[in-house]
Amino acid sequence: MYGREKRHNQEILWKDLREKNSAVSFMPKDIDIEITSYCNYQCAMCPHSLVGNAQAAHLDPRVWERLKPLFPYCKRVMLQGDGEPLLYPRFREAVEELAGYGVQLCMTTNLSLLTEDLAKLLAKHFSLLTVSCDGGSGEVYERIRQKGDFAQFAQNLKMLMQYMDSGKVMVNAVVMRQNLCGLVPLLEFLRQCGVRQVMFSSLLTTEYLKNEADSPMRYPHAAFRMLREAEDYAREHGISLAINWEYGIEEDREQESKEWERFQEAGQEAKRRVYSKRERELFGEAYRKLRQVEKVRRVAFGQYHCEGICKNLYEKIYVDAAGNLTLCCFGKTKGVGNLLEDSLEEIWNGEVYQACRKAFFDGKLPDFCIGCRYAMISGCQAVQPYPFCVVDMDRAFFDDKVFWENRQA
Repeated sequence: MYGREKRHNQEILWKDLREKNSAVSFMPKDIDIEITSYCNYQCAMCPHSLVGNAQAAHLDPRVWERLKPLFPYCKRVMLQGDGEPLLYPRFREAVEELAGYGVQLCMTTNLSLLTEDLAKLLAKHFSLLTVSCDGGSGEVYERIRQKGDFAQFAQNLKMLMQYMDSGKVMVNAVVMRQNLCGLVPLLEFLRQCGVRQVMFSSLLTTEYLKNEADSPMRYPHAAFRMLREAEDYAREHGISLAINWEYGIEEDREQESKEWERFQEAGQEAKRRVYSKRERELFGEAYRKLRQVEKVRRVAFGQYHCEGICKNLYEKIYVDAAGNLTLCCFGKTKGVGNLLEDSLEEIWNGEVYQACRKAFFDGKLPDFCIGCRYAMISGCQAVQPYPFCVVDMDRAFFDDKVFWENRQA
């Protein structure tokens, strides 16, 4: 059903892409929809650990109605955002409605609220389900995923794998100091549950969460050894393991020994980490600013150049619970329009979108793309098919500080 509409839309996309049009005639074929920003966890690496659900909301029903005309042309919808999708009150209705349009459904979930009925629903309609899990034991898992219950999670994961094809399930683990020594035990736990696809993502650090010392990039030699052992285990046991950042480094035992000392010191400091009321207020203010719409935005170009174009600008839209459209999901760039104020056509071919598309076609990478980890893995088909590459990437490109400064400018 709706196959003709989807094929015709794809043909127009290819035509606009060949002609390098910055103003396009097709509809977005991929949509990421934040159906809720509520979460029942307060994970150590997440803003919810600072503000909880103080600024959370479910998707405005009017936004869903504005999106419905796109569904016949859409090939894929990702139901996720800052929250746990299974908390959305209309989750089942939304899934069944989208499935009626022949849409491929994807989602990321902590799986804490899974029931047998929901497991059957996910198995029936979802082409990919990404499950968040950062520890293979209760001690590690619950240290990172605060308010989480490892025993319940393990039970739910095993139940899911009873109903869902293992080829449609991927576990994503955020690698950080807290679980760096437990990557092999994590893979062993997942293997016992029937999981065959795993992604390791590097921790995203922010000044608000005070987690710079938790990044595996602070311990490159130690991380290299742990990740290499994990890769060896994955190969031996038939697990498809993808690592979404470049971690290769020349082995140096002396440097590794020094890093383990810093590693232990950071652990002691982390035990004392608390957030003051003022820190929570400051983060809340910054978070609100990131959610604000900025319809007119100067698109600057830095020192980097690219080939191709990011599909985030040419195929997809990202919609939050309030109806704000952002240029991409990573880093919560400010919205460039709101579906309750402007039509999708006005935003999709607005000044900012067109300037960004033109920049890519001219081989110039916009400044706000510096540090984007999707850009870091661009062109790596084994991880994510992003059809562009940065041709002069250097170490400065990986600087998280630059990444966040560009998004707060």
